[in-house]
Amino acid sequence: MSLSLTLAVAFLPIPLMHLWLHALLPWWRRNVFVFYIFSACLWILTFRIMLRVAAYDVVLWQGGSAARLLGLVFVMAGGVAILWSVTALGPRRFFAYAALTDAPGTASRVSAGPFRFVPHPAYLGYCTILLGLLMRNGTVLSVMIFFYLIALTPLVILHEERELQGRLNG
Repeated sequence: MSLSLTLAVAFLPIPLMHLWLHALLPWWRRNVFVFYIFSACLWILTFRIMLRVAAYDVVLWQGGSAARLLGLVFVMAGGVAILWSVTALGPRRFFAYAALTDAPGTASRVSAGPFRFVPHPAYLGYCTILLGLLMRNGTVLSVMIFFYLIALTPLVILHEERELQGRLNG
C-alpha cells in the first residue's frame, strides 16, 4: 500500500468513530475504556480491509511535478493544521476525552490558535491532506475515501456542535 493510501486509510475511521461517539455518548461516558478499545479495533479492522482492497485499486492519474509539489504543500499544511489544533485544545480535549468524561472546564468554545480562523481546523486539515494526496496521484480508492470524508465530516461537525452546545447550556 502506498504512503498516500496509508494516510488516506488512517483518516477513514475518524468520521465513523465520531458519529458512533455522539450517537451513543451516554453509554460511552459510562464505558470510556470500551470506547477507546472500540476505536482501536475499528482502525485495525479498517487497515486490514484496506490492505486487501488496495491490491485491486486502479490508478486514475499520476500528478506531474507541479501537481506533486503543490500536493505536498497541501499535505504539509493539513498536518500543521491538525498539530496546531492538538496544541490549542490539548490532547485530552482533542482525542474525545472531554466529551467522554464531561470533564470540568472543558465546556467552552475555543477561540485561540487555529480556532480564531476556522471552527474545526483539524477536520479542515484532514480534508486538506487528502486533497493534497489526490493532487499527487489519484486512485479509485483514494477518490472514494476523499468523498466519503467530505460527505461525513459535516455530519460529525453537526453532532459535535450539538454536544458542545448541550454542555455549554448545562
